[in-house]
Amino acid sequence: MKIIIINGFPGSGKTTTIKEMAKSFADKGKKVVIIFTEEGRVSYNDIKNTNIITKEVLNACVPCSLRFNLESTLKNATRESNPDFVIIELLSTASSSQIKASLEPMNIPDMSFAPVVNIVDPKTFITDISKLPKFAIDRIKEADIICLNKTESAKDENIRNVKDFLRNANPDSTILGISAHKPDEEFRSFTDQLLNNDGRMRDMKS
Repeated sequence: MKIIIINGFPGSGKTTTIKEMAKSFADKGKKVVIIFTEEGRVSYNDIKNTNIITKEVLNACVPCSLRFNLESTLKNATRESNPDFVIIELLSTASSSQIKASLEPMNIPDMSFAPVVNIVDPKTFITDISKLPKFAIDRIKEADIICLNKTESAKDENIRNVKDFLRNANPDSTILGISAHKPDEEFRSFTDQLLNNDGRMRDMKS
């Protein structure tokens, strides 16, 4: 069972990305559990695939409560459905690294972690560091993969500026340009590599 932790600002297309990822995995015969916080309550109602199960985490606004409820939900989901993948959608303020650290010691057979993903909308992302809240910078620094989503509708200049900002903030991350709303070749490559565990992903072209 592979766990994929995904973070991102509201409006970045995080939920759409997760739904398309889950559909891609499910279409290949994989069983997927999506664990989401109250932030995404309504957005998963349209999923009809029998290989995709959704689980809501309540009281997610308090960090210690979020970790406790995630652990409990993950245990129950594993026991009930034995998934191949668990995708965890976090509130934008929640620490991906802290959540991962709290889940790693859990005694679940064959549990592994995919790279931590952060979703960014290059049309609305603020590249002035003085105007970004600290938690936003922290989430970027925690990410192994940063996906510039909605690239089909963003200006090339915006994409370049945001990519440069992200590269300076987290030089060790892999930066990808994707379109989850209209899944493109880059999006399919992204999901295929998570599915097949091909190691470090190909960085976004300049």
